[in-house]
Amino acid sequence: LYDGRVGAHPDVIPVELSSRDYLQRIVTRLDGPESDVGSLTFTLALFEASKFHDRARSLLAEQGLSDETVKALRVSAGAYETALNRAETLQGEATVYGRVLRQLGEVYAAKQRLGVDPDIQTSFTLEGAIEVFDKLARDGAYVDDGVEGWQALGYERREAWLSTLHRLWEEIQEASLNAADYYLTRAVEQRHLADDHARSAARIHARYLSFFHKFATSANRAAVPDSAYFAAYEAARGYGDAMLAYTGGNVSHAEMKLATQRYVSALKLFPFDRKLWHGLTAALERQGRESDYLDLARPVAEAVTGSRHVDAWIENGEIGAETLAILRRALADSQVLVYLGFAEESGVAELAASLDELKQRRDEVEDRLTALTQRRESIGRTDGGPASIDEGGAPTVDGIAELRLADLSREIADAKRLLGTLEKQIDARTRALPVYQATLGTDGLTDDLRARRDHPMHTLLRRMYHEQRSGRAR
Repeated sequence: LYDGRVGAHPDVIPVELSSRDYLQRIVTRLDGPESDVGSLTFTLALFEASKFHDRARSLLAEQGLSDETVKALRVSAGAYETALNRAETLQGEATVYGRVLRQLGEVYAAKQRLGVDPDIQTSFTLEGAIEVFDKLARDGAYVDDGVEGWQALGYERREAWLSTLHRLWEEIQEASLNAADYYLTRAVEQRHLADDHARSAARIHARYLSFFHKFATSANRAAVPDSAYFAAYEAARGYGDAMLAYTGGNVSHAEMKLATQRYVSALKLFPFDRKLWHGLTAALERQGRESDYLDLARPVAEAVTGSRHVDAWIENGEIGAETLAILRRALADSQVLVYLGFAEESGVAELAASLDELKQRRDEVEDRLTALTQRRESIGRTDGGPASIDEGGAPTVDGIAELRLADLSREIADAKRLLGTLEKQIDARTRALPVYQATLGTDGLTDDLRARRDHPMHTLLRRMYHEQRSGRAR
């Protein structure tokens, strides 16, 4: 069996591998979305590269990054380079890059886990994958003389073209996030190089964010998979964390300001990360800007409380609806919003103690107000009229009483105002404290979405993002 096109090199299937199952897999791949529009030479090369990849993956699981594993990884990378050289279409190139990036992500995850950094050279890069994606998305969306671009690229259905784009995107995002996490781990392990490693992570996150915004804000946003929106939150938060938590403290004012902006962007993408609200406040405090917290936080909170999509999600009882209901209620309360920004998780007891202190102070003011009222009544006058004076200009006995009554009236009025303020604070905190406490059990939502790129809530985040951009929240 060989590719009979002019100039193509025949690839003979070894006799020992010419089983029915083997042939069926080859034929299926020739016509599948991960083909090169029927090229047998490409399909066979990719098939071989996949076998080398599987062997390297197996060794990685069994031996870690041993010498044998590293050798297998290099062989696999070389096989993928061969497959890429045999690809004659963007479809084939996208397929190869998707496989290679998966391996790249696996290697970065292993490096992070094992704490080693062997030299594994490859000509494949994230930039190269993004370039292929850009071409595939642009050419596939182009219409020429009534012919859809995706048809010209060799796809029989638009869904197959979008499926290829989504698979490649997800490999780009996972490889990016794994690579950035690896550098942050190195920043912790090698404190003398923390600045370099943290900035490497920040650059990777920034590249992904640029990639995301280019397509998510374009007419061709169908090329963006649902999971990309949560990944953009991870990248935005990761950028802020890299600059503010992992560097050795050598961060310029401009870098710190940009990192803070990334935190705000992350909250806009995923406002259900309870811990990030406090992270935003911490970043602002480092700049002496903690008073800006509510100005930045309120618009994000209002986008959630005014979202039609969040309303529908909760009303329909979709997965995670109970958690979203708790967080939406929290973001709708200005006092809870303050707690989210300024209270530590371990500070619930302190918040409860401060509420008790307010109640104690209220009781003291009430006692003082009662005493002042009784004193005023004991004088026998309550109108506090003008004091009378004698011929020498000194107050008369009645005039002295009038002055005392006037002073008592002022003290009583001040006490009433203070009592009113305390009552409002107690009411607000009594209402807010249990709402804030309820948010402490919502952290698992972030982990769920990170672990499951097919989690239904990724679709909600996509809808919320475009709802905010269109300004169609209720």
